[in-house]
Amino acid sequence: MSFPETSVSTTAPKDRERTCTQCNATYRAPRATARYCGNACRMKAKRGTVPKGAGLSIIGKALLRLDMAGPIGPVTALGLTVPRDYALVELRLIFDRKGWGQLSDAEFDASLSADRIARYNTDSPEAASRKLLLGRQRVAIARA
Repeated sequence: MSFPETSVSTTAPKDRERTCTQCNATYRAPRATARYCGNACRMKAKRGTVPKGAGLSIIGKALLRLDMAGPIGPVTALGLTVPRDYALVELRLIFDRKGWGQLSDAEFDASLSADRIARYNTDSPEAASRKLLLGRQRVAIARA
């Protein structure tokens, strides 16, 4: 008994070319739901390793390089690891030394929100959620 020959392609289609969310490398995804180029990047993302400057502005990259921003929590979210004012003063000094011009408060805040870098917070997640709940309760009581 002979089987008909079929051509089975082992490479992914060209429409599945993607960019790895961890290392920014371009690859062909073997599945439609693939997000990472391989196991190493998948495990780095699972462990919470910060992506390598994935779409960050100059300010965001400078904060990462100076260890003023980094991963916070169990997910790969970025956050300031120092108070906002301290980071702003340090970056202003660096911008001045390099001759990049003045860094304004508005520009710094806009960069933080564009890069999705959370503000420095000394509260635990439980304390922060409790403050939020108490604030909502105060608003509800004031409306009643």
